[in-house]
Amino acid sequence: MKKKLFISFLSFGLLLQPLSAFAAEPMAAAEPMLIDSELEPDAIASESDPSIDEIAVTDTDPFADEAASALQSAKGALASLLASKSVSALVYLSDYYDLKADYSLEAASLAYLPSGQLVFIQDVELDSDLQVWYQVSCLIDDVEYIGYIQRDYLAYSDEDFLAWENNYPLHYASAPMSLRGGSADISQFPSSYQSALAQLKAAHPNWVFVKMNTNLDWDYVIDQEDYKDRSL
Repeated sequence: MKKKLFISFLSFGLLLQPLSAFAAEPMAAAEPMLIDSELEPDAIASESDPSIDEIAVTDTDPFADEAASALQSAKGALASLLASKSVSALVYLSDYYDLKADYSLEAASLAYLPSGQLVFIQDVELDSDLQVWYQVSCLIDDVEYIGYIQRDYLAYSDEDFLAWENNYPLHYASAPMSLRGGSADISQFPSSYQSALAQLKAAHPNWVFVKMNTNLDWDYVIDQEDYKDRSL
């Protein structure tokens, strides 16, 4: 690809020369130029060659290469951790999260997970914007789903997992759990809860509050607290 890029620029440079430049003085002997024998004759670019634009903008991104290398190291360490234990997390910061079939917002939807849904970490990925996604498994109505969730929508407290996140930093676009702050978790609760939760947060900055959508009717719950021989 580098040879094709060099040839396209060379041809373009010749096209920009005025014709009088070639008539005014004899052309100096040129150094022989080696051309890859595998190239077709029309690979020497011209103005009408539609492939020039594609070749000209093709380049490697050192930052992307670094991220890819970091991801592979992180995936290997995470696989070793998960081989020794299960790591759970809770869905939060969303009433319902759209579980994806792949680590992309454009991927197909698998299920809608309510806030507080228990999931188990399976793997880690980086999307094209360097956002961290976790592959997770979960049970919904006794059916197992395996899909992807953006890291920012998962809350977890496993110390080994937090240590893995800190040892293999992939937070190019978002902070790991141990570095998150603010009160985004409190804002998910009704306003009548928020003042008391804010006081708890001030006393315990590392606490994360996760709203759990039980889908239970309040009146039904109260009735069931005192039903037949049950008194709660």
